[in-house]
Amino acid sequence: MPDGKKRCTRTTTARNGCVVITDVVHELLGLVPMLANQHYADLMQCIGVASIGASKAELWHLTKVYWYTVEFGAVKEGNAMKGFGAGVLSSSDEMQWFGKYGEDDGPSILDLNPFEKLPKINYSGGVQNVYYALESFECCLDLLRRYSDTFRIDHGIGYLDTEPHTFRD
Repeated sequence: MPDGKKRCTRTTTARNGCVVITDVVHELLGLVPMLANQHYADLMQCIGVASIGASKAELWHLTKVYWYTVEFGAVKEGNAMKGFGAGVLSSSDEMQWFGKYGEDDGPSILDLNPFEKLPKINYSGGVQNVYYALESFECCLDLLRRYSDTFRIDHGIGYLDTEPHTFRD
């Protein structure tokens, strides 16, 4: 966005197969607190900017990157692995499941590499079986910018740099 303002749209979610409601819990507990982190907000923006003009295949891959980061991400912090993302933070079941990481019956966590194929999005069991870890939000942002530069067209919208808040090509 050339004016430097970031915007967040609300989502609607089908519940019980028929009723469409605004998922306030997901937005308020999952997205809003994370958007206070500048690097996380920049990560969301990077995915959005990269999607402009992307092919169908690239867009589907970016959807998976979004799913495995913004919705159901993991980030390394020292020797600990921490869950983040709207899907993790807005679900007590998802947080408890993520907490079983390292146990025999817990989830797997792999390193995120947007240059590689990611598995099909599957939420049929109510929790993720596999999470993808970031070294840090800053490292992931750099990685995603490099990935999107492999296909991004010049549409006049740059990425918002974190310091100072100016656009770059």
